[in-house]
Amino acid sequence: MLPEDDRRELVDGVLLEVEMPTKWHEFICAFLIKTLMTWGERRGLVVLGSGYRVRINDHRGAVPDVQLLTEATYDAAGPNGLESGHPELVIEVVSPSSRTHDGLRKLDWYAKIGVPEYWLVNPETRSLVVHRLQHGVYAIVQHAEGQEVFRSKTFKGLRVPLASLWARLPKKLE
Repeated sequence: MLPEDDRRELVDGVLLEVEMPTKWHEFICAFLIKTLMTWGERRGLVVLGSGYRVRINDHRGAVPDVQLLTEATYDAAGPNGLESGHPELVIEVVSPSSRTHDGLRKLDWYAKIGVPEYWLVNPETRSLVVHRLQHGVYAIVQHAEGQEVFRSKTFKGLRVPLASLWARLPKKLE
């Protein structure tokens, strides 16, 4: 097990450095964590931010930006990473350098361990794309962008005001 403050991901048995997030990335993650925590605490769900690992297999581990867990999964998890089970939701905030890793590689990994829902949030396109696990593969089931209020079809009552999410971002990201 890697030390708690080690930000690398295990990919095919090789530890790879994870890109240091920008302030825009961290603002989006914090906003989503706050939104999910407010919604989820009354429903017995736990939200974790980036830094908490998810075991994919013996040779792979991922560090999602945001994850939503049931209390049972959270209680069964180890102090430094989720060794078994899976989050109910994983969110990745896409950056130009992580687009392929988040949009293809992690999409496949999370499907393989049975994560029911995977969101990709793209600050460049100001969009939120929802992938839902169907027969072992993800299908895009929702898409929201711009100033919309995203209303989850899976997590009843969960709303993400995208205008507020993008409010602190410059018109063009650096």
